[in-house]
Amino acid sequence: MLPWWFLFSALPLISTGIKAHPKIHIQDLANAYDLHHFHRTASIHKAWHNTFWIDPLRVHVKSSRKTSRDVTDRRRWLSLAGQDSLETSSAESMRGLANRMWTDVLTRLEPPHTVVDATCGNGHDSAYLASLLFNGISPQRPSSNSTISSLVGIDVNPRAIGETHRRLQEILGDHLPGVTLVQQSHARFPPQLHNDSVSLVVWNFGYLPGSGKKECTKTCAESSLSSVRDAIRLIKPGGALSLTLYPGHRGGDIEASTLESQLSSPSFWEHAGSNMTLWRIVKHRSLTNERAPYLIVASRRLNR
Repeated sequence: MLPWWFLFSALPLISTGIKAHPKIHIQDLANAYDLHHFHRTASIHKAWHNTFWIDPLRVHVKSSRKTSRDVTDRRRWLSLAGQDSLETSSAESMRGLANRMWTDVLTRLEPPHTVVDATCGNGHDSAYLASLLFNGISPQRPSSNSTISSLVGIDVNPRAIGETHRRLQEILGDHLPGVTLVQQSHARFPPQLHNDSVSLVVWNFGYLPGSGKKECTKTCAESSLSSVRDAIRLIKPGGALSLTLYPGHRGGDIEASTLESQLSSPSFWEHAGSNMTLWRIVKHRSLTNERAPYLIVASRRLNR
């Protein structure tokens, strides 16, 4: 059995990219050090002398600290391992699910498409959407009219707009036909977007990744609710709204619960000029981790 200090001596090597073990992967370590697993073990050992295993190192660690301190230590540990926050691995998993749903929506609808990324952030979502719109929906079904599809990106942060522009240039070249990037709050939409004309609107709420949580631009419940309400009018039959929510950071829980409760209310849809029965609303959320990011997709029915 390896001594307890081996983990802490090995982490700097791992975080700087030195392969101390051929089977070690940062994501595997982060997943193994799962908060749910920690709480489960803590409940067994009365949250004092907690004993748990971290694969694949198989390092046996004992802690005499209370749960709140250990959660803080996990944040520090993830930071050393190159993780931005507790939400990182769950966010990546949720992004993959969202991407599959966006692909499905744009595949079912006939082009041309108008798609809105209402919270550009670092541009990952816009880049994926652009690859669907301008490089064909899939290798099996290229989009012959994709050149007249349009992508609208919105973010209030100039850094986010610049990073999104850079990522789009990487996949589309210096000229970006069909792409419009607007620096403004996501609470409202540009006037060129008309009712019943948009195939997909996506939001990735929270704060700008990589900017830090103390000095950053964050979405809030009021502006996000206004954004979703206005977007309902824009979606054409068969289109969808995609909301990725982050209840794990300060203010994110309020934003998530507010949006979820309003989307579950028929009066909210009536106020937005629609009817809840015209939509299929699905929530994808972890049953074991209430702080993990989750996805809500509202799809407008085609046959109504």
